[in-house]
Amino acid sequence: MLYHYNRRPQDSWPIDTITINGMIAILATICRSAFMAVVAAVLAQTKWNWFSGQHGQYTARLADFALFDNAARGPFGSAQLIWRFKGGHLACIGAALSILSAAFSLFSQQLISLRIDVVRQNIANPARVTWAQSSIGTALLSSTKSAIYNGFMARTIGDPQAYCPTANCTWPIVPTVGVCGACVDLTFEIYHAGKRGGSDCWLRTPGGLWLSNPYCDWEGQSGPIFNISNGTGQAFSSYPFMLPKNAPNVIANFGAMGLPPKVTDGSTTINKSVAVDCGLWYCVQAHNISVRLGELHDEVVETWSKARVKDFLIRIENISFVDIPSSFNTDPGESYGLDLGLTYHMRQYLNDTIWGSIKKVNFPSNLQLPFITFEAQSDYAEGMHNGLDNIHAWVGRLAKSMTNDLRLNSTYPSAESERFQGTAMTNQVIIVVRWQWIVFPTVLVLLSIVHLGIEMVRTRRIPNVRPWKEESLLPLCVDIDDEIREKAREGITEPGGIEKRVGHYFLNFRGF
Repeated sequence: MLYHYNRRPQDSWPIDTITINGMIAILATICRSAFMAVVAAVLAQTKWNWFSGQHGQYTARLADFALFDNAARGPFGSAQLIWRFKGGHLACIGAALSILSAAFSLFSQQLISLRIDVVRQNIANPARVTWAQSSIGTALLSSTKSAIYNGFMARTIGDPQAYCPTANCTWPIVPTVGVCGACVDLTFEIYHAGKRGGSDCWLRTPGGLWLSNPYCDWEGQSGPIFNISNGTGQAFSSYPFMLPKNAPNVIANFGAMGLPPKVTDGSTTINKSVAVDCGLWYCVQAHNISVRLGELHDEVVETWSKARVKDFLIRIENISFVDIPSSFNTDPGESYGLDLGLTYHMRQYLNDTIWGSIKKVNFPSNLQLPFITFEAQSDYAEGMHNGLDNIHAWVGRLAKSMTNDLRLNSTYPSAESERFQGTAMTNQVIIVVRWQWIVFPTVLVLLSIVHLGIEMVRTRRIPNVRPWKEESLLPLCVDIDDEIREKAREGITEPGGIEKRVGHYFLNFRGF
């Protein structure tokens, strides 16, 4: 049993009602009982051999008869036997074994120890998609529209949950089709373009971003303070890959000019405006995903945007990403891309949705300063304006929200792959047998066998002695000297009286 369960998980033990330590205790008790039965039998037989094996000499005291009986019953009698013979009799071996057997339980309980190992188990792929499809016919999925809205408005965007049955899990680099985004600051390009219609103040950039207001310098006047317009394409040229503005995987290019929230108050004029150009496009992302102490970490470590339109037998005129670096850990049997129609539907939806402006409105008030409010022409204008103080973080949240939608809600989900299986790190309790603790009981058993063999040989060589062992009625068949018997009767009425009167007599057993 010990060999079978050594170095195996604790939960491999099949019995619920008793532990493996409990089973060892039961087996140790059975073993000690059997061991003591043998030792007691040998000590009992040694008694007959002691009184019969002195070659006719009277060297065995009558008190030794009781001494051997007591030694066969337990450690206390065994200690008396050892003291009597000072270790010089073969029976002292059996007596010592009887005393040492008391340590059986101690050594058996030390046999098993438990070790906690960190073990690994495979877990499912995290959310990923190799082929993006988030539209049905000509309409975007509702989840995609919601993801765009949340990206514009939300202060934080979470990560798709990854199944981790423990508090610590890791995955290899996981590639997925996602959305990349970037914004560039064009404030340094703003110039005063003069009047525009009824506006005395018209701010522009060479790329076409603009903002007009009836007043440039007057503080506290009503008028537009923020505007979203068509982009300049400079966001794509700032990307390390130098993505062309007309690349097939481009989703949108838009820009904005206006007062950031931190300076939007009644005393600030639009001359303090900033300008940004932003772009969104489909890309392949390499995610480093892990769960540490129950906290999910999902980091984009690389992106790749090189794509071209390809013809497929099944997907006609679709966009595929090409020349993806090996560091993305892509499966050679998988292609990464998206339906060409998806980019068309996304561009159309964003072109119809995200534009708008924010206007400052002053109302007369009894106070020294007028009451000021801000009116947003669209939620999207409000959301982008709120992110203008940190436009890079804002566009990152927008791209992440749209990526999450692709990973979770694509109508063309990716198949489970062993390549992207994660590893759960968990603590497992292992049974370890400490074999050194079994040496002592084993030595005792071997000594008892040797002792038994010696007494068996001695019994065979002594005339008129048979293996009577602890035969309790045998003394009824033994004759004893009348004088000794009479003296023994005198001590019946007092404790230990018989031994006091006749225990010092030397006897020799000569048969029946």
